[in-house]
Amino acid sequence: MALTRRGGTAVTVRSAGLISKWRDQPANPSMINAARRLGYDLNPHRARQITLEMLDWADIVLTMDSAVLETLRAICGGQRTQARSLPRRPRRPRPDGPG
Repeated sequence: MALTRRGGTAVTVRSAGLISKWRDQPANPSMINAARRLGYDLNPHRARQITLEMLDWADIVLTMDSAVLETLRAICGGQRTQARSLPRRPRRPRPDGPG
């Protein structure tokens, strides 16, 4: 949502995760509240699992950490060069998935 807002109509953003057990689940309630405070509505959000088609579609793939980046590189056989891990803020825990 933040990337979409910043990029405007020139940017199309899709979100997906690696773990299938979260598929079709809503965002974590604490993330819904945090997003609301920043002006975003995560209530309609439902988790999706990453697919090779999504990776092929993307010009750039951003991951939450280096472990996810390495997993994605393994999934696509290391062919995607425009994949990057977002920098992690020190001492700020990040809940992964609902609950």
